[in-house]
Amino acid sequence: EMGTKDQQIVGLLKQLHAQTIRVVQAKSRSPAERLMEDTISAMKDKEIGLQKTIAEMRVGMMAQKSVIALREKKVTKLENKVQKFDTGLNYYRVLVSQLLKKSKDQKKRHKKEVESLKKKLREKEPNLEFE
Repeated sequence: EMGTKDQQIVGLLKQLHAQTIRVVQAKSRSPAERLMEDTISAMKDKEIGLQKTIAEMRVGMMAQKSVIALREKKVTKLENKVQKFDTGLNYYRVLVSQLLKKSKDQKKRHKKEVESLKKKLREKEPNLEFE
């Protein structure tokens, strides 16, 4: 039983010795060494900050991509509406041009009929004058 107690005491003394050496070494470090350690620590903090910023930027980019996708969807819908409108407009253009052609043809026919009637009337009544 005494042996284990002695072993425990020796173990504690070794830990105390090691800790004392660390404290002495920490105090005996040069300002340049402390500056280097502080710089390294600051750089690690900066790296962590940059990694957080990069992660936030990635999240922002994903949000932007979804906004862009929605806008592209809206643009596609508008393009489809415009295309349908154009199709309708072309249909009405064709319809109007056909109606105009019919109207011209009718005018020509009426004119010919009028001329034909005038001719017949002149043959029967040569003294008639038309305006």
